[in-house]
Amino acid sequence: MSDFEFVNAPTVDSAIEALAQWGNKACLVAGGTNVMVDIRAKKIKDGTLINIRDIESLKKITYTDGKVSIGALTIIEEIAKSEIIKQHAPCLFAAANVFADPTTNRSATIGGNVGNASASGDTIPPLMVLNAIVHLKSKRGDREVPINEFIIKNGVTTREPDEMITHFTFESQPNTGFIKLGARRSMTISIATVAAYIETDKQSGIVKDCRIALGGVAPKPVRGTNAEKVFIGNKLDEDTFTKAGEAVQNDISPRSPSVRATASYRRSVVPVLVKRAVKLAAFGECE
Repeated sequence: MSDFEFVNAPTVDSAIEALAQWGNKACLVAGGTNVMVDIRAKKIKDGTLINIRDIESLKKITYTDGKVSIGALTIIEEIAKSEIIKQHAPCLFAAANVFADPTTNRSATIGGNVGNASASGDTIPPLMVLNAIVHLKSKRGDREVPINEFIIKNGVTTREPDEMITHFTFESQPNTGFIKLGARRSMTISIATVAAYIETDKQSGIVKDCRIALGGVAPKPVRGTNAEKVFIGNKLDEDTFTKAGEAVQNDISPRSPSVRATASYRRSVVPVLVKRAVKLAAFGECE
C-alpha cells in the first residue's frame, strides 16, 4: 500500500475537488469490495484512493412524484430491505436479495456495482429495464447518462476521470422481474441473470411494451432486443415464449471457456430464465 496516497472526502464537493486534482490517478473507494480485490491482484498498482464512504447525502432512497432516486453510496443491504424498491422496482429488489453474501451486502454500494461495469454485475440488468438514469458530477458540472448507454464494455464506462456517480433515478415500474442463476446459494457469482419489464393490455393480454436485459452472457450486460420484439404484439403463451427463447440467442454472445459455465450451457438456460423473468414481471410468479 506504500505506493498509494489516501484522501478523505466527507462531502460531494471535497470528492469532486480531489477528482479534479488527481484525475486518472484517482480511485474512489466506498465499500471497497472491488477496489481491494483489484489492489491485491495488482490491477491497481498506485494512485490516490479517495474515501467517499462517509458522504451521507449519497445514501438515500426516495420516492417523489412517481420517480425513485437511489444515492450511489446506498449499500445493497439497504436496497434489499427497502419498501420503496420492493414496491416500485421489484426487479432491483430481487437482485439485491440474491447479491453475493451478507458480509459483502453490508459494504458493497450500488454505485460501485454499476461503476465497476462487470458483465455479471447483478444490479445492472434491473437498472437497464427500469430505464435508469446515471447522474454524474464534476467541477465542470452535472451530467446525465441513460444506463443503457453508460457501460461501454466489461469494466469500462462513459464516466470521465474527474466525475463521480452521485445517484440513479427511474420511474416507478412495478411490472418487473429478475432471475439469477448461480452455482451455489452463498456468495453466488452470476452464471446468468435476466431482468424484465412487461406491460400488457388488461383486456386482450397482448404485450404492449417489453424490456429485457441480460447479465453474464455477453462481454457486457445487454438488452434482449430480439426477444423484446417477439413479445410485443403477442400474448404470453407457450408459442411466444418458445419464439422469444430462440430470438434471444441473437442477443447474447457468451464466452467459452469460462470459469463458471460453458457458452453452450449459458445458451441453453437463458430461454428458461427469460421465461421466468417475464412471468415474474407480468404475473408476480414464475410458474
